[in-house]
Amino acid sequence: MRNQYSRIINPLIVFLCLVAGSSCAGEPPEVPRSADGTADSVLMVGRQIWSRACSSCHAPDGAGGRGPSVHFVEDRYPSIDDQLNLVSKGRGSMPGFGGRYTNEELEAVVRYTREVL
Repeated sequence: MRNQYSRIINPLIVFLCLVAGSSCAGEPPEVPRSADGTADSVLMVGRQIWSRACSSCHAPDGAGGRGPSVHFVEDRYPSIDDQLNLVSKGRGSMPGFGGRYTNEELEAVVRYTREVL
């Protein structure tokens, strides 16, 4: 019975969020700026990729949705290489993004999840 409701409710929530013009979880956080006002360019690339490829499942602020929360990702992946491997190759319902983005771009989005979200 629970599966019947989740098949109806989850798409309904997504639809309502789209109609409302928001993600229901806020915007992705801005990249911190240095004292001179410049942002880390690698983190800016990571934020752009996050917004395009990741936030639809993990929420713009990383709190989770269809995909799990990425908050405290360092606890699950103490090594950045382990997290890069997951993002590149995928696992379970998460697709791999290794063919879509360069290693540098994947590293940027992983840094963004670890340092900003």
